[in-house]
Amino acid sequence: MTFLIVLSLMLSLVACLPNSLSNLGAGRKTFHDLAQFSWKNWTLTEVCLDCTRTSPSELFDCEYKFRWDDPNFNTSAHCNNPWKWDGITTQQGPNNTYNTNYIICEMAWPEVWQLRINNIQDELFELGLIHTCKDEMLQRLPAPPEIAEFFAVPNFTMQLMGRDDYSIVYAAKEPVSVLIQGLTSSPA
Repeated sequence: MTFLIVLSLMLSLVACLPNSLSNLGAGRKTFHDLAQFSWKNWTLTEVCLDCTRTSPSELFDCEYKFRWDDPNFNTSAHCNNPWKWDGITTQQGPNNTYNTNYIICEMAWPEVWQLRINNIQDELFELGLIHTCKDEMLQRLPAPPEIAEFFAVPNFTMQLMGRDDYSIVYAAKEPVSVLIQGLTSSPA
């Protein structure tokens, strides 16, 4: 009897699937296509890590910087994150002091751009990005206008452009496309 109940529930679920979901295998629609919102990817340009020091016995003064464009709101910001680094250590600590908390790139409330360096492994970089803004113009979130926080965790490779005892420079040769991975909202 339990088997028949489970079977009838399963069949009813299959029957309730929209046709577009059943065509996923045919390449017609993806879950992203069927999402409630269709957010455009962010773009990071002028991405570089520039480190300098005056003596080989000192830590490098590093600055991670880029321009961040959000085509969903037609806005952009410049981010930079300075820290000290020995040029070797990948884990955060006394020889690699990158901030593990989010720092503010730019802020003009209710618009806030935040950056966190999650990981550095040779030429591989992982960031945490948050763009907070008021969604009045697009009105895609429930009324009244909401404060929305968009999240992303991009992973990308930067090329080593130069390294000697006094400087290290990494750069992304191409713009970095960042998929928005999450969204929260609260009343304005």
